[in-house]
Amino acid sequence: MDAEKRKGLSAELQIALEPRLRAIESLSQQILDYNERMEQMARDSYPEIARLKQVKGVGTLLMLPITYSKGAPFYNAITTTDYNN
Repeated sequence: MDAEKRKGLSAELQIALEPRLRAIESLSQQILDYNERMEQMARDSYPEIARLKQVKGVGTLLMLPITYSKGAPFYNAITTTDYNN
């Protein structure tokens, strides 16, 4: 929570919320860091993800595990199944 919003809170509430707000800020930063690591991994190791991400609703978080598991037996079963029959 930014300083402007904290001014509107009572001192007791600020004290009570401080540990939780620090935890939220820490987790938010960790999420940003992991997202950047995933994007970097996709750029470096799986360039085909860039093309797949052009589809609306498809992002790195969705495509990275699918692309990563291309060698897994279930991947071949999924990609070769004919769902039209």
